[in-house]
Amino acid sequence: MNKTIRQNIIIAASVEDIMKLSPQILKESEVIPYAYNVLATDIEKNNLSKDIWTEISELDFKDKDKELKFAETRGVSVENKIYDQVIEHYLDTHQRAPLAYVTRLVLLYARKKLHEQYNAKEQVEIASNDDFSNMTRLEKYIKLLKKTDTVSVEKIKEIDNILLMED
Repeated sequence: MNKTIRQNIIIAASVEDIMKLSPQILKESEVIPYAYNVLATDIEKNNLSKDIWTEISELDFKDKDKELKFAETRGVSVENKIYDQVIEHYLDTHQRAPLAYVTRLVLLYARKKLHEQYNAKEQVEIASNDDFSNMTRLEKYIKLLKKTDTVSVEKIKEIDNILLMED
């Protein structure tokens, strides 16, 4: 399926955001087929609820406030099988499937999913960094406790005072 749609700020911002979050996408022309593929795969594998379309339509990435220059139209090129799968799912709860609107929803879905993956990855990195720094602190504190010189004893007293204040 190859068509042209009228582009709006949400579509343009979604394309830009998906490219930033997905390093395997090298060209803008790959974003829309990628997004349709993500949704079609989730429809097939996860048996997505028909309510997903309402949930997606309510997503707000605050794009309307952005100042972004974009072309008035954008080409949409998607494999027929994937496009049909997404449209059939959409038409289960809607009477019409305007291409630009459905494409906007598909982009929002892929964008939401990428943000969730990115945030989950970031949380794991933060947790592992905290765990590492806490272990490092503990090891240094233990080494400090083993020392008997006056500077080390003073440092231990300072740490003890700090710890006593937290209780």
